Amino acid sequence: MLALLALSLLAFFPIRPDRVVTPQTVTGIEIANTQSSTDLDLVQQAGAGWVRIAGVWWPDVEPVEGQRNWAALDWLGQELLTAQGDNLAVVLVVRGTPGWAQAIPGTSCGPIRQDKLSAFAEFVSKLVKRYSREPYFLKYYELGNEPDIDPKLVQSDSLWGCWGNDADAYYGGGTYAAMLRAVYPQVKQVDPTAQVLVGGLTLDCDPRPQGGCPTEQRRRPARFLEGILRAGGGSYFDGISFHSYDYYDQKPGLYSNSNFHSSSVTTGPVSHLKAKYLRQLLAAYDVGDKYLLNTESAVLCKVCQDDPGYEWTKAYYAAQANVTALADDLRANIWFRLADWPGTALVGDNFVQKPAYQAYSVVSMMLDRATFIRVLTFGDAGEDSVRGYVFQHGGRDVWVLWSADGQTHQLSLPAMPHAVINVLGQRVLMQSTQLTLQPPGRLLVYVEW
Repeated sequence: MLALLALSLLAFFPIRPDRVVTPQTVTGIEIANTQSSTDLDLVQQAGAGWVRIAGVWWPDVEPVEGQRNWAALDWLGQELLTAQGDNLAVVLVVRGTPGWAQAIPGTSCGPIRQDKLSAFAEFVSKLVKRYSREPYFLKYYELGNEPDIDPKLVQSDSLWGCWGNDADAYYGGGTYAAMLRAVYPQVKQVDPTAQVLVGGLTLDCDPRPQGGCPTEQRRRPARFLEGILRAGGGSYFDGISFHSYDYYDQKPGLYSNSNFHSSSVTTGPVSHLKAKYLRQLLAAYDVGDKYLLNTESAVLCKVCQDDPGYEWTKAYYAAQANVTALADDLRANIWFRLADWPGTALVGDNFVQKPAYQAYSVVSMMLDRATFIRVLTFGDAGEDSVRGYVFQHGGRDVWVLWSADGQTHQLSLPAMPHAVINVLGQRVLMQSTQLTLQPPGRLLVYVEW
C-alpha cells in the first residue's frame, strides 16, 4: 500500500535532479542532426561522456510570432532519449532568428531586435521546460554558434555567427549581452539547474599586445567576449563555450596555429592558450568562477583527406587535446565531428572507424574519472621535445607521453612500468626501462605504473 502511495505521489510530483550531473570525463563528440541512433551509439562506444547537437533552429519552430510548431523538434526528443540511454550529457545549440525578429532584415543568423528579445527569452524558457525534465534531462543550452562573426562575412542563413559588428570596438558583444540578460532569468525560473552557455566563440586570434592578431581589424572580433563583460553580461551565463582548431603542418605529429603563436613543438594544442586567455579575461571582470567548454576541437587540413600523415596526426591530436583539456580543468572537450565532415571526421563511409576514432576511444578509457596531478618535464634529460602529463586513474599513476616534434626519442623510465599502451590501444612490449617514442603509432604512449 505504501509503495502504491509513493508511486501516486511521484506521478504528481516527478523527481527532477537538483543539480547538474556532469560526466566524469571531458571527452565528447559532435554529431549532425539525425533520425538515426547509430551516431549516438558510436559516440558512446568511443567512451565519450558528452555529445554536442547543433541544433535547434528558432525559425523552424516559431516562423510566426507566438505560433510554435514543436513537432519540428520531434527528431530532438528521440536523440535526447537515445543520449540518455547511452549516459551522454548533451550540449544543445540554440540558434537562428525568424524574419519577424531580425535586427538585420534578411539575416537569420544575426542578432535579434531589441523589442523581440523577450519573445526569444520566452521561446528558450519553453524549450527548457520541455526538455530539462524527465525523460530528457537536458541541461546545457548553448546560445548561438560562433556569434563573434560579422554577418557580412557569411551567408544570411549561415550556421555560423553572426552577431558580430565590425563597426563596434567590441564587435557587438554588448548586443549579445542584452540577449543574455533577457534569457537567463527566465531559464533559471523554469529550471535553476539548466546551464546557459555563451555560444561557441571562434576567438580566432589572441587580441592582446604581442598576440597573434596581425591588425586592429582582426583584434576586434576577438574582443567579443570582453564586449559581453563590459556590458554587464557576466552575471547572465554559467559557462563559456569556445572553439579551438590547430592546422596540420604536413608532417606526422606536427601542427600549429599562428593566430595564438601555438604549435605542437612549443605549447601543445591551442586550446591551452585560449583557455588561459579566457580565464585571465574573466578574472579581470570578477567573474572568474565561470567554467569553460571547448565545444569544437580538431586539427585541420582541407586538402589532406586520406593522407596517412594527416590521419596519424588526427589520432595524436585526439589524445593530446583531451589530455590538455583535463589538465586545464575544462568541463568538456568536444571533437568536431563524428562523421560527414571533410577531413576531421572520426569515421568514414559506412561508419568505418579511422585511427582518430580509435585514439579517441583509448584516451577516453585511459583518462575516464582520472585526476590530473602534474606536468612532466624532460629538459634535464636532454629531451625537451617530449611532453608528459601525470594522472591518477583507478589507484594507479598514468603518464601520457608524446614526441612534440614528431621525431624519435629515447627515454629512460625510473622503473619497469605495469604496462605501456600506444595511441591506438596496442600494448608495447617492454624488455627494459628504455622507452622509445617513434612513428607511426608510438609517437604517443600511455605508461601505467
